Amino acid sequence: MAVHPLQSAIAPQQADASVHAVPASDFLRAYTAQAHRALEKSPVSQCLMASQISAPQYVRVLAKWLACWEPLETVLQSTWPADIDPIYIPPARCALLRLDLQTALRVVGDDSASAKSLAADAFWTDRMQRATEQPGGWFGIAYVAQGALNGGAVIAAHLRRALPAELAQSTTFFAGHPMGDSPPLAKRWQQWCEWLDAQVTTPEHKLVAAEAAMLAFRSIAHAFNDEGAAVAHP
Repeated sequence: MAVHPLQSAIAPQQADASVHAVPASDFLRAYTAQAHRALEKSPVSQCLMASQISAPQYVRVLAKWLACWEPLETVLQSTWPADIDPIYIPPARCALLRLDLQTALRVVGDDSASAKSLAADAFWTDRMQRATEQPGGWFGIAYVAQGALNGGAVIAAHLRRALPAELAQSTTFFAGHPMGDSPPLAKRWQQWCEWLDAQVTTPEHKLVAAEAAMLAFRSIAHAFNDEGAAVAHP
C-alpha cells in the first residue's frame, strides 16, 4: 500500500489519527497526486494539448481513452450503493466517447486498425469491481471519474482550436455534455467533494478509497502506455 504524505513522518500508532483529521477529498488528492502528474505527462495527454492535432492522432487518443474509461464507467454504474442520491454518481460518458470516435473514424476513412483498443479490458474491470466490494472503494473510483470532468473541460476548449475543422465539435466526451456547455464545474466539484467528505469519514474507509482511486489511475496509465509513444505521430 502506498504511503500517504501525512503518514510518512509519524509513528504507526499515530497513523489512524492523522488520516481521521483529514477530509476524504483532501486525503485522496494528496494520495493520488503523483499518479495524476504522471498521467498529465503521458504521450496521450501531451498529444491532446498539442497546438495542432491530426484526425488520425485524435482517433488513436480516443481509442485509448475508451479502452480505460469503459471498464471504469461500467464498474461505477453497476455497483453504486443503493442509498446514494443519483445526482452524485459521475455522469456516464462512454456513449459520448464512442460518438466522438465514430465521427473521427469517418474523417480518417474508418481505419479500424487505428482504433484497435476498443474492447473493455476485463482485467481492470474485474479488479475495480472487487475494489468496490470494500467499504469506501466505490467512492475512490468515483473520485477519479468526477475529477476527470475538470481536466476534460480544459481539454475540450483546447481541442476546439487544435483539431481539424470537421472534428472541432467532436469533443463531447471531454466536455462532459453533448452540447459542450457544462454547468459551473468549480462549484459542482466543491459540492461533490463536500458530499464525499460526509460519506467517507473513517481512516479505514479513506485508505480503501485511496487505494481504489490509485487502481483507477493505474488502469488509465495502462491504456495510455500501451504503445503510447505512437500517439504523438501523425
